[in-house]
Amino acid sequence: MTLMAVLESDLRALSAEARRRNPNVKDAAEHAILKVRTVKLSVIGLSCLQKLISHDAVAPSALEEILCTLKD
Repeated sequence: MTLMAVLESDLRALSAEARRRNPNVKDAAEHAILKVRTVKLSVIGLSCLQKLISHDAVAPSALEEILCTLKD
């Protein structure tokens, strides 16, 4: 299991445990889960982009636009 998967699992457990008595902790854990997912998507996107670049499947002129899109 990757670090991100373990972290997401722990945050889900924290959210479930804090659901009734600590709604602020639950909300913070759920917010962190969303951030972890965003990071995972970025890592996957960058990995795909690296593979495409290494196989000359992306024009160098398109890289700036692709990176800006991934950043958003």
